[in-house]
Amino acid sequence: MSAFKVVEGGLSEYYNIFRDFELCSCKGTNTRLMGVVAVHAEWKSLENSRYRIHQFIHLDFSELGPDGYHEVIPDRARRLNNSEWAIWKEMSQPLGGTLVDLDATDLYMLAQASINKMKNDPGAGDPVDREEYRVACIRIRLMLEALEETGKIQNDRPVTDVVKKLSPNRLSKAETINYFVMRMVDRDVDAAMSLSTIEEKKLLASPLMGRGIKMLIKAKTRDAETDDVPVPENGARYCSVATEALTDAGSGYFIYEIGIDLVLQGGVWKVWRCESSRGMHISSVEASMQLDRPEYITLFRIDGDVENLDQFRFSMMSASTPIQMPNGTMYVKYNDDNSYVDSYKYLMNDDLYGAYLFTHQGELVVMSPELFHISMMELDIMSSVMAGSIHLVKRYKSASQIFQSFAQIPGAFFAEAVEDPEADPGDKGPDDK
Repeated sequence: MSAFKVVEGGLSEYYNIFRDFELCSCKGTNTRLMGVVAVHAEWKSLENSRYRIHQFIHLDFSELGPDGYHEVIPDRARRLNNSEWAIWKEMSQPLGGTLVDLDATDLYMLAQASINKMKNDPGAGDPVDREEYRVACIRIRLMLEALEETGKIQNDRPVTDVVKKLSPNRLSKAETINYFVMRMVDRDVDAAMSLSTIEEKKLLASPLMGRGIKMLIKAKTRDAETDDVPVPENGARYCSVATEALTDAGSGYFIYEIGIDLVLQGGVWKVWRCESSRGMHISSVEASMQLDRPEYITLFRIDGDVENLDQFRFSMMSASTPIQMPNGTMYVKYNDDNSYVDSYKYLMNDDLYGAYLFTHQGELVVMSPELFHISMMELDIMSSVMAGSIHLVKRYKSASQIFQSFAQIPGAFFAEAVEDPEADPGDKGPDDK
């Protein structure tokens, strides 16, 4: 009797369709120093080059690994339709940066490095998120197998070369400092090495690598007054700075005092020495006080079923994705570039254009740190086709960060949570406290 063999069908998530195709183009965002990269890989069929597969992959290089994945086979040969392109735009545009051409080795090393960063329990939380995470890892591992089998992967290529390819072409001194601190506290040694001359084991032993982060909230830098700086030689230029960094480590907020020495050679700044204190734990209130930017907030009331959010997709939300919060669904819009990193005073919320929170109670709470931006967001909402179902309630200005805290309170009404009972309810000026 002949033995039967089970062969996975073409629609199975376990079928390695990439063996039937070859990589014909690949692009990634030059945002590796932010700790994330969006990749668009296109594959063509070995039998008929008109048939293509497109992969849209969001790669995280801290604890999440590949946390976004879409695989698209266009209905029309070689062409993606508008809704399929929209998937890519929603994934890539919020990262800022520009697109860089990648080869098969670049794609292989990026995807492998991201999977290696993945924590043991990926996608913990919503079962739907866990399922999407599981499928993403399966498909990416099959892609890696297919790339290996081509024999074209250059395994001797340094990982720092790929990091540099996906980094901005020329970094200022402030950018070098901020990106280096960001990658260190994120325990991303590959990217930190690309910005420094310090050997890997010393970087790993730094107190900055101790906790890991959700984000670098703030980094404030000043030129240090010290005589402990090498005498310039061979045209090199040296300098020392002192940086105070505030991080969200998931387990709490921490402040670090950091001394950094840099060298400029050939127009490129590199960190050649880094000394840091151990993180000092602070409360969420103290952390909020460190962020000295206001929040402009506009409150709307929505008629009808708020759960059907597709009808409330405004044009300025086109490149934002939903985030489930305890008090509703949040959409975040980011600025188009990462120029805010080029400053001795780095603030995480300088990357934020604005945010929309649709609460379960029928409120739309819109926030931006910039008055001009909140005005543009209001105009976009009130000129949309859904303007008849959305009613302006009031405008506020807060000197502290309250929007994120409100999003964490299930069932809260914004007006009840923040409004001064003695305020004039008819005053809709932008400076309401």
